[in-house]
Amino acid sequence: EFRRVLFRSLLTVNGGKATIDHDAVLSTRESTIAIKDVASSTWKLNAKTCGVYRTLYPADRLAKLGDEAGKKDSSFTLQDRMGLVQDSFVLASSGYSKTSGALTLISKLSGETENLVWDEISSALGKLSATWWDQPENVREGISKFRRTVRPFSLAVNERGLTCDVSSPALRT
Repeated sequence: EFRRVLFRSLLTVNGGKATIDHDAVLSTRESTIAIKDVASSTWKLNAKTCGVYRTLYPADRLAKLGDEAGKKDSSFTLQDRMGLVQDSFVLASSGYSKTSGALTLISKLSGETENLVWDEISSALGKLSATWWDQPENVREGISKFRRTVRPFSLAVNERGLTCDVSSPALRT
């Protein structure tokens, strides 16, 4: 049963300017927080954090967060980006959201440069492959192909002057 008051922060980005509201309080199991111009602004709960609690975003909001997180000069911190990947995959694996939303988020992070974010992505994709071992061959192959084409892995091969033959058995995941 919900018995705690959680103090969380709300990060909003409007016109490239980030603002953090530290007064957002969750004192009941569910709460509504008013966000000015919610449809056109980018917002994220739990600014600068990732943790054991999870934030469930609808697929369209997750895509919008991915757009902001994937920018070279993103207002989202390293912790924000790691938390988005963690939340999206944990909630998808538990059936609270669709896996496609988490995969969309990852696809929007192709310019990510931080190793810790890619570690989260790699771990999440590995768990997804392990979980879907009993799916039809075309589904498993689709996940493997996605894993091979995710930017940091293919980029690492290309930057070293190697060629990446995605049909090669050595690259199968």
